[in-house]
Amino acid sequence: MSLNGNPFIGSQRFPDFGDETDEQRSQRILKEVVAASTARAKEKNYLPPDIQAALKFMELEHPYTQEQLRTQYRKMATKYHPDAGGSHDKFNALQTAYEKLSYGSN
Repeated sequence: MSLNGNPFIGSQRFPDFGDETDEQRSQRILKEVVAASTARAKEKNYLPPDIQAALKFMELEHPYTQEQLRTQYRKMATKYHPDAGGSHDKFNALQTAYEKLSYGSN
């Protein structure tokens, strides 16, 4: 028994997990999570959701070159710029998407 007779405090074992200690269980779960995220990152077409959204907004496909990104940005900037009759919100979204894609991996 552990502190004040509570079997769940300290390094006691949980009955549902057999002989596995808390630390061993934590290490096993951590390895499973790392393996799953590594496998997902290695998928051929995996991109983070924010990058996918930026690509869709910028009307680009992955992989893209910096030249394609710059050309598309300039084209869309003339269309959405507030001084040219465009929406201020769309122009801000364009700038955010450009920043994400220019600093992200492509």
